[in-house]
Amino acid sequence: MDRETIKITKVTGKCPACEDYSEKNSTTPPKIAVMACEGACARGEVARRAANLVAHRLATDSTVRICLGGAFTKDTGQRNLVRRAERVIAIEGCFINCSSRMMEGVLPELKPEIVRADLIYNLDLPFGIDEVPDEMFTIYAHQVAERVVRDSLKGSAAPATSKPPACGTGPAPADCGCSTAPVSCSAGPACSTKNTDTPQYLTADVVNVRWGGKTAFHAENTRGGTLVMDDGPANCSAVEVLMASLGGCVSTALLGQLLKDEAGVRALQVNVAGTRKAGLPAAYEKIHVVFSLEVNRKDAILEVMIRQAMTVLCPVAVTLGLAAEVTWEFRRMKAD
Repeated sequence: MDRETIKITKVTGKCPACEDYSEKNSTTPPKIAVMACEGACARGEVARRAANLVAHRLATDSTVRICLGGAFTKDTGQRNLVRRAERVIAIEGCFINCSSRMMEGVLPELKPEIVRADLIYNLDLPFGIDEVPDEMFTIYAHQVAERVVRDSLKGSAAPATSKPPACGTGPAPADCGCSTAPVSCSAGPACSTKNTDTPQYLTADVVNVRWGGKTAFHAENTRGGTLVMDDGPANCSAVEVLMASLGGCVSTALLGQLLKDEAGVRALQVNVAGTRKAGLPAAYEKIHVVFSLEVNRKDAILEVMIRQAMTVLCPVAVTLGLAAEVTWEFRRMKAD
């Protein structure tokens, strides 16, 4: 295996805050050491935030956050936390695996458990952190942190020491599908207000449907709003209304993000196509959504926002995605 030799100038000084933290967390039995890629790119930012969430909020009693720079460049408290830990979890931003490779350089016997953050949120983020809205970093970091706690710590999580902001008032809390103020909790998955194994639900969405004669059915919500579903040529059928519901829901979720970001939306149109498989039981097998819009934002930002609308914020899309293959794309357009 090819290696390179790096010479690091030794320093006699120590950071008091870093050493105090190391001493406080040098417990018996040792805590699980959590380190992360601290890279300057967007993927490194997600990994950094996720490691902070794990060690400082979600699993405070069982984990300790490692300062990668301190542990790598000097043999003091931070490196000792890694050295004596029975388990070391490295949250990496990408396949380069910077943090684990760095620490293996000073602790050759180290065998960290590597968690690839980018494979969890599953999006090719751009390099610059200025190209990704801060709310998106919050959502991705929570996704990664919760996966680490669930799969790598297996029940080691402790109650959060401080609660994240409530839905619709700031960045997304760990257990809520909401991300930005204009998109309320009713536009996303059911939100819980605390870390608990008992599901928390919003008020039920209720619609009454009555037969209107022939093939027509009238739907009415609790606020008095109505629509007609009809297999006839002048109206939308029930399954077409389902496609329309998906289009309207994801459009609302996306528009909320764009307005919050002051993106200058001038046109927004969504085309939804559903393909049903032959035979019974009748079910959609594939659903494809095409967003056409004119907006003053870069492609990378739009990709992030549309993914959030499709996979987090719109309950129709999230629910259909559990039963069918739901895909999407976007195109630039000019307003008439």
